[in-house]
Order: sequence, then C-alpha cells, then structure tokens
Amino acid sequence: MIRELYERGMSISNIARRLQIDRKTVRKYAKSSEIPKYHRDKRPSKIDPYISEVKDLVNKYDLSSIRIYEKLKEDGFKGSYTLVKDVARKYRNDRQIKAVYRFETKPGVQAQVDFGEVGRIEIDDKIKKLYFFSMILGYSRKRYVEFTTDISTLSFAKIKM
Repeated sequence: MIRELYERGMSISNIARRLQIDRKTVRKYAKSSEIPKYHRDKRPSKIDPYISEVKDLVNKYDLSSIRIYEKLKEDGFKGSYTLVKDVARKYRNDRQIKAVYRFETKPGVQAQVDFGEVGRIEIDDKIKKLYFFSMILGYSRKRYVEFTTDISTLSFAKIKM
C-alpha cells in the first residue's frame, strides 16, 4: 500500500500522516523493491532447560500437568503452570497409545467390587446418603448391585450374594 501511494505521487509525509506511521518507515518501504517480511527473533523460554524432564515425566510416569509443574517448581522452575501444561500436552499427543491387554480368569476366581454414592434418601424423617455396592465377576462379567445407607466394613460383611 505504501509503494502504491508513493507511485501515485503522494509525498512521504502525506503517506505517513494518512497511515499514522513514521516517515522513516514510509521512506524505507516506498523505496524498497521487496515486500517486507516480518520476523521475530526466538527468545529463550523459561521452560527450555526443563523440556527433557517434562518429556520423561509424561512418557515414563504419565503424570498430570499440575504434578509436573509441582515437580519442576521443586527443581527451581520459575515459569507458569500454563507453560508447563502446553509443553506436556505436546508430548502427550506425540506419544504412542499403549495397547490394552485383557486380563482373563477362570470362573469363580476373580471379581471386582466397589462402593459408590447415588444420592440422598429419606428414612424415618432423616435424610441419609444412598450408596451402592457393585461386584463384577471376572469371567462372565455378570454384575451384582445392592443399595445401602452404610458402607462400613461391617455392612460389607452382611451383603448376601
């Protein structure tokens, strides 16, 4: 645009006023035969010395970004959590996804159990938390579920399966 206005005969001062830029800038680009290219010198980042450590923590231990940030802070890192998160995300996306090996058992050998909270229930004019007990058999994948208001070890022993 500067060169076009200059070739039409507009003065350097008028171009500078119209575009609200310095006259030296107008002169530089009006007389130049090449299109200006913007470039910025790469500045060192605060995380540069820690990049190999972040890569190791992601690949070997699959740590969360906040845990990696805490570890780097212990090692003297002065940067922000966002910087660590962005670098860790790059290495998470670059790694290979590991295949899952299905664990098979014979009938009656293994089951997985867990308690979970469902919500609240009113019993005898009192509000109590409602929990569930879940058991999944390893061989058949059959599920057993029972609801309870108590998740103590004693109540676990009382469950009739």
